Amino acid sequence: MFFSSWLRNRKPTTRRGNCFRPRLEALEDRAVPATLTVSPMIPDGTPHSLRAVLGSLNPTEANTIILTPGTLHLTQGVIQIAGMSDLTIQPLLPGSVTIDGGGLSGDLEIQGGSVTLSDLTITGGNGYLGGGISAGFGSTVIIGSSRLSGNSADLAGGGISNFGTMTITSSTISGNFDDEPSGGIIQGGGGIFNIGTLTIDNTSVSGNSASNAGGGISNSGTMTITSSTISGNFAGSSTGGGGILNLGTLTIDNSSVSGNNAPNGGNGGGISSEGVSVTVRDSTVSGNSAVTGGAIYNRFGTVNIGRSTLSNNSVTNAGGAIFNDFHGMLTISHSTLSDNSAYYAGGIFNHIFAMLTVTDSTISGNSATGSVDGDGGGVYNVGTATIVNSTLSGNSADYGDGGGILNFFGSLPLTNSILSGNSALYGGGILNDSGSMALTGSILSGNSATDFGGGIANFGTLTVRDSTVVGNGAGGFGGDVYNAGVLSVFDSVIGDLYNV
Repeated sequence: MFFSSWLRNRKPTTRRGNCFRPRLEALEDRAVPATLTVSPMIPDGTPHSLRAVLGSLNPTEANTIILTPGTLHLTQGVIQIAGMSDLTIQPLLPGSVTIDGGGLSGDLEIQGGSVTLSDLTITGGNGYLGGGISAGFGSTVIIGSSRLSGNSADLAGGGISNFGTMTITSSTISGNFDDEPSGGIIQGGGGIFNIGTLTIDNTSVSGNSASNAGGGISNSGTMTITSSTISGNFAGSSTGGGGILNLGTLTIDNSSVSGNNAPNGGNGGGISSEGVSVTVRDSTVSGNSAVTGGAIYNRFGTVNIGRSTLSNNSVTNAGGAIFNDFHGMLTISHSTLSDNSAYYAGGIFNHIFAMLTVTDSTISGNSATGSVDGDGGGVYNVGTATIVNSTLSGNSADYGDGGGILNFFGSLPLTNSILSGNSALYGGGILNDSGSMALTGSILSGNSATDFGGGIANFGTLTVRDSTVVGNGAGGFGGDVYNAGVLSVFDSVIGDLYNV
């Protein structure tokens, strides 16, 4: 009774619960990385071919294309890759993919963006700039563990041309060709042309050629070469640079530049530089040949060589190892220049208005072989030179002047150095012709001349201070010193002195 009455009198209460109302919510933009597998065997330009897949990608995404084994024969022209924020192209299996332009066009043209090419063979490209790979302004390109061979260009960069930022690692650039016959800032580079920023590491650049200059590499930008080999390249014109033509800034570290050739009036069998600077450290430049500057030719720029060896280079004219031309600045430290040969200036030729500094180095076994005017077996100086804490030994100018050093109208102080075992027709150790020389704290012994001046033949101004000149020999007068100029001696020992 009570319960029934309570139910009748109870007032319902109204409660409003939480109601679910579905709604759309804006999410942040998320680019999802895409990994696509593509067969290079699909005919070029057809659906699902590499060209078609590249054209379908969202350039703002991180994309990876994995190529199954095979050769992609390009029939629709160069493949253009434009504005990709992060693209990687790599093979499914190591070394299994080739992209072949068939000589009809360039292979890959990268226009801006960031692209990584890994473990690919790029061949048969024939383009205007960069027959194999052309990277334009604003591009960031990484080439790793790849092979570029048999490509050609009409203007520059038979294998690669770079206007952006590029890194090449653990790769081979070989047998490429550049056919541009004229000069300019964009020229040459049978293997590589660079006007951007390029880093080369653990890579071989070999057997490339250029009609004009820079058989292996032509650099008009900023380039760093580390732990790499530049060998067997060829440049066909007088501009030279059989291995490398440098018109920019070049650094070579722990590398080898060997067996390159610039024979047709060319300068710099290994390196020809008319640029800002070249730095060679902990490296070997050997077995290169040219007309002038077998290892290195330098004009208007700065070359710094440290802890390196320049050996067995040869030229038909001057500067078996180095030709330092007008207004060049050359510094050599803790290095060895040995067994180089030239008609004259077997080791180094330092031209008028050029500056040479040699410290803590060895110049040995170099030869000037010319039968007429084959002068300056070790060093031939016409400019301003300084030699400190160094050894010049076993150099020869058997038909000319100055087996160790010929100073011709130049300025050359020689300090704390040793000249021994050098030989010449005149001035076995040194011949000073109308120049100014100062010997301080130095030793000349065991040098020989067929005619006069076994140690020194002086026809200029010579000051000898705190030095020893003994034990040299000559077939004629002045076994140690033959003086026909102005000679000043202070606190020194001179054996056989002949004054004219």
